[in-house]
Amino acid sequence: MSQLHLSISRATDGDMIPSGLLVLLDVGQESALQHEIWDIVDELNMMINVVRQQEEVIQRFSKLAMAILADSRRASKQSKRAFKRRKDDLVTDMSRRRDELERLKQRAESTAQDVCLTSYPDFWFLSKLTRRSYSGRETAQS
Repeated sequence: MSQLHLSISRATDGDMIPSGLLVLLDVGQESALQHEIWDIVDELNMMINVVRQQEEVIQRFSKLAMAILADSRRASKQSKRAFKRRKDDLVTDMSRRRDELERLKQRAESTAQDVCLTSYPDFWFLSKLTRRSYSGRETAQS
């Protein structure tokens, strides 16, 4: 049995936990980091939704504009092609932005999972141990 397991097993029998071990068991920093990462994921979701709405508006506007240009006798074929080309460029640009946001979101989610407290080995045991040790401190800080 490792020295860490011996210290933890002694601590669970009601003994005080060594202060050096408490520092190792303090997952508050990781918890705060994970919370911040999930806030970023939420913000990226909002940005993705805005870009999707912009894409819809561009598609609707271009359909209406193309219908107007088609009915117009003054609009030349060249101006119609130029409009379509600009619209296609804008749609492509918006699609690239959305794809980049999706990639950023996937990276942030992956990072959040890496920081996830439940990924710690024996997390349940450690969290029970730290809750008991910090019980007075947590309520005072809350």
